Amino acid sequence: MTFTPLINYAGYAHVLNALPCFVHPGNGNLYGVAVEKQSGTKQNLSVYRARPGSLERELVKRYTGGGVDAQSQIAAGGCVIDRDGSLHVWASADPVGGEKITETGFVGGFWEPIPGVDEPWSSGGAAGEPGPPGLAPHLR
Repeated sequence: MTFTPLINYAGYAHVLNALPCFVHPGNGNLYGVAVEKQSGTKQNLSVYRARPGSLERELVKRYTGGGVDAQSQIAAGGCVIDRDGSLHVWASADPVGGEKITETGFVGGFWEPIPGVDEPWSSGGAAGEPGPPGLAPHLR
């Protein structure tokens, strides 16, 4: 099996993790994230998309450490496309200007959803229709 890097990582310090997160049920677009360290405290979380049948990865959004989207580094994260086509990204980071709640400052959190990243989708109901409150049926 051939291992194919997501992008050309020449000049990067390392890539801490990379994982697929979501497959759009309507068009098959695959979304994933990679935690990519360039230099210093600039460790970023990049969201990539692969269209069906393509080995190319397109950058959808990059959340930047080093005082931009996180105070220092972004340590881990994931993403999904919700029913209205918005991108939701959760991560482990130390928020810019945030109060140090934990010993290191890192907390689990999320950024504001980005609308219109992909097509709205449905799983049999109307797009955007919420499910029942409480635990998902398979967890009850």
